[in-house]
Amino acid sequence: MFTRILFPTDFSNHTHRAMDCIGGFPAIKEIILLHVLDLTKISSPTVRGSQEENAKKHLKAGEETLGRLGARVFSCIEYLSSGTVFECICATAQRENVTLIVMNAGGGGFGRGVHLGSIPFGVIHHCPVNQLILHHRMIEGLVDERYELYCPMLLSKVLFPTDFSSLSEKALDKVTSIPGIGEIILVHVMAQHRFSHQNEGKCASLQQKIDVLCAKVLKRGITARGTVISGDPVSALLQYAESEDVSLVCAIPSGKNRITELLTGCVTCSLAEQTNRPVLILKDIS
Repeated sequence: MFTRILFPTDFSNHTHRAMDCIGGFPAIKEIILLHVLDLTKISSPTVRGSQEENAKKHLKAGEETLGRLGARVFSCIEYLSSGTVFECICATAQRENVTLIVMNAGGGGFGRGVHLGSIPFGVIHHCPVNQLILHHRMIEGLVDERYELYCPMLLSKVLFPTDFSSLSEKALDKVTSIPGIGEIILVHVMAQHRFSHQNEGKCASLQQKIDVLCAKVLKRGITARGTVISGDPVSALLQYAESEDVSLVCAIPSGKNRITELLTGCVTCSLAEQTNRPVLILKDIS
C-alpha cells in the first residue's frame, strides 16, 4: 500500500531521527527526500547559494541513511517564491504520485496547530495524500525497547477507531492490506446516555459489531480484538492508546468540508496534535 513515500526534511535532529522509523513499513520501494527552500526569506544571491549547497550536502547524507532500508532513494529541492511550505509539500506529493507523506510534527507555527506544527497542520487539512505523523517528544524518547516498539515495530500494535460507517470499513480493508501488521485493536467511542440501562444495551449491540469486524480481520491472518469505550472521542481514544501502549494510531478524516474543519477542528487533527504516538492519517481510501 505504501510503496512510494515523500519525506519532507528541514535537516533538524528530530527529522533525521524520524528517518529510522520509515523502516517500519516493509513494502517501501521508493523514497523521495524533499527540502523546501523558502526564497521569500532569503535576502541575497549569496545567501541563496550558501543554503542551496548546505541543502544538497544534507540531502546526500539523507539518501545514504535511507538507502540502507533497501528502497530507491531520490532527493529534490523545491524553490518556494510564493504560497506556503505546506502547499509546496502537497503539490510535490501529488505531482510525484506518492502514497504516503511522512512528517515530523511539533513546534513551529503560531495560532491553530501550534502544538502540531503549522506545516503538518496545513498538510493534514489540505492534502489528499495519506500521512504518517511522528512527534518530537515521541522520537526523543526512543531508546532500547521503546525504539524497538515505535520504529522497526511501528506496525506491531495498531489502534483503529471505527464508527462502523462504509468509509471506516473501507479504511479497515486498506489497513489490513499493509504488510507486517502484528495486531489491530478496534475501538468504538460511544456517546453516554443519561440512563445507565440505555448505555448497557447500546454497548452490547456495538460490541457485537466490533466482534464481527474482528472476525473479518482474523480471517486475513492478523490478530484482532476490540472494545467499546465511552466519553469524548479524542480524550477517550488518547487515554485508551496510552493504556494499551499502542505503536500506531489510525485516523480517518470525517469527510466534513474544509471550512467547517478549519473553524471547528476535527477528531483526526486533534488526535495527531495531542497524542505522543505515531498517527497514520488515511486520506486515500479509494
